[in-house]
Amino acid sequence: MALAIACVKHGLKLYDARYVNCLAAMVRRHITVPYRFVCLTEDAKGLCEGIEAVPLTDNLYGYWNKLLLFKPGMFQKGERIWYLDLDTLLLANLDDLAS
Repeated sequence: MALAIACVKHGLKLYDARYVNCLAAMVRRHITVPYRFVCLTEDAKGLCEGIEAVPLTDNLYGYWNKLLLFKPGMFQKGERIWYLDLDTLLLANLDDLAS
C-alpha cells in the first residue's frame, strides 16, 4: 500500500519553505520504505525538488487548512496518509511506524 507523508504550509508568518525542506530532509534520512512527500500549500516557491506541492483550493486560513487532509480526492485512492507538523523533529528510523 502506498504511503504519502504530508505537511501543510499556509502563509509566511510562522513557517516558510525552509521548514518544509528541513522536514522532507529529515524524513528522507530516517525512512527506507517507499513514500511520497506532499506539501499542501498556496505558495510552492522555494520547495526542494521531490516535494509534491498540492494547491490549497479552499478559502481556509492557517491551521484550518489541515482539514483538507480529509477531503475526498486529495490523495490517491488507497494511499495511507501520514501527517507531520512543520515543527516536527525526527531523530530515529521511521520504518516501523511507516509499515
